Amino acid sequence: MISDETIKEITDFSNSNSYSFNFLKSSKKLSEYCLNEITALPTTYFYNVQGNLIIKHTSDLNADSLSELIQRIK
Repeated sequence: MISDETIKEITDFSNSNSYSFNFLKSSKKLSEYCLNEITALPTTYFYNVQGNLIIKHTSDLNADSLSELIQRIK
């Protein structure tokens, strides 16, 4: 997960959830990376192993909705 939030916010979120992925702090605002692509926060991108975008999800994800999206792309 990449965030432009503070290290404290990222750490607090990481500590309060049991996700197994890495959390990274962006050095720039996320809007600087993908102008006109990120229209809502949070925005989550799912890619396959070839690097192709499979799903762009633009709202919060909880454990159930994340599992459902993962099942859809398997």
